Amino acid sequence: MLVLTEPFLFHRTSPTYRDLDWVCKSLLALRMYSQMSSINWMFVEGLFLHTRLTCKVFPSRAPFTTYYIIGWGIPFVLLLCWSVTMAIQHPVHCWTGYPNLPYIWILVAPMITALLMNLIFLINIIRILVTKLSTRNNNNSNKSSSIANKLFTSTTNGKNNKYRLSIKFRRHNKQQQQQQQNTYPLL
Repeated sequence: MLVLTEPFLFHRTSPTYRDLDWVCKSLLALRMYSQMSSINWMFVEGLFLHTRLTCKVFPSRAPFTTYYIIGWGIPFVLLLCWSVTMAIQHPVHCWTGYPNLPYIWILVAPMITALLMNLIFLINIIRILVTKLSTRNNNNSNKSSSIANKLFTSTTNGKNNKYRLSIKFRRHNKQQQQQQQNTYPLL
């Protein structure tokens, strides 16, 4: 980044990378490749986590070759297509004005697609985790209430039935909340 901003920061009058067309275009292409590959690697991380949580299709080892192709190969191929298109269709010095041309969508559309897919992965991962946590909490509360129920029942059976205590156990799901009130004799 220092190489890209240095001529503007220090207002140098001597020749800079911007004066050599091939260096300027190469640095621009390198910057675009860095942006694309970082977004694609973020997509690979989301894909890896999503597949680990949702399906057991992949073996225990992750398909790293596929991930390398997605993370490094696809951005390189897209950047190569963009560079050739820019060299043919927009042969100006340092590709000035490239963000305003429709050819930028060769790079931007895959990045937006990867980010949207990551958003879908994130929403699905959160949904799965919330479902698992709520199921786990329901199972734990059911176990603890049934243990308390058994403990209280075993200590009160066979005792004086003169006094009775009515206890309503709280349930976390709707089906268990609709059960009738349990009555147990007092000690």
